Amino acid sequence: MRLPGTIVVAVAAPSPEANVGGTEPGRNVSGAVLDSIVLLALERSLGAYCAEARNHRDAHTLLIRAVVVTMRPPAEPGLLQRLAGRIVRENLPGARVRVHIDRQDNVAAPGYRITLHPPLPEPGTGPPGTATMPESSGPETAPCRPEPAPVVTTAAALTLVYGDWRWRYLLPETDQWLPFGRGLGVTTGTIVRIPDFAAVVPRGRLLLIRHHAGVTRLHRCNERRNYLVRVDGRALPPGHSLPVGTSGRITYGLSAARTGAGQSEVGYKLLTTEVR
Repeated sequence: MRLPGTIVVAVAAPSPEANVGGTEPGRNVSGAVLDSIVLLALERSLGAYCAEARNHRDAHTLLIRAVVVTMRPPAEPGLLQRLAGRIVRENLPGARVRVHIDRQDNVAAPGYRITLHPPLPEPGTGPPGTATMPESSGPETAPCRPEPAPVVTTAAALTLVYGDWRWRYLLPETDQWLPFGRGLGVTTGTIVRIPDFAAVVPRGRLLLIRHHAGVTRLHRCNERRNYLVRVDGRALPPGHSLPVGTSGRITYGLSAARTGAGQSEVGYKLLTTEVR
């Protein structure tokens, strides 16, 4: 399922770091990646909740409470509330939503937990003229029926490395190819945009990337055919794609230059993580 364009992959601020740091779920994940994963998870879980709530009477009066528990406070807490408000307005007009953020050091992997209240009763239950869903519900309130199993998909945390520079991105699960490169012009939606100052990467539309069915692949565009691109030492001709591993390098060079001359490299690290 393609994700709405509100959640975009953002480039980390261009400041050098001494260490890439781990990006596995839990304590070693970077703050920017964890924030993106939590946004993705909130979008999925709240969207599914609203879709089910539409089958219930008085859904338009519902006050939804989204409790987000993370091991680190998000950098922009207001972004969670704005995202939640947009999803509810688009999927359940008239309902309201409040996001509550709680920090806990002992949150299990993947480093966050999202709970939505109140639990939804069976469609159409309750006496005529009365609300069928309470406006608030605490943890002690038993659900009216077993909660459905959460939808689990995967996202890929991608880190590009050049010298002391690190750029981090979150690739959502999608069957769409996403722009990947430098000097891409005005582009909306999810994108892997390399900062313009990183001249190690040729400008323009050379590569696309996608994370789909648990595999991340790079695709070579047909434009700028005067450049050669290699992924982990394998040539990537125009019109072809290659899977990427957990770490490696992307090499750029002019086709007219002799082997090794005028080439530049960007390293990469990739970690697949679950999104619930």
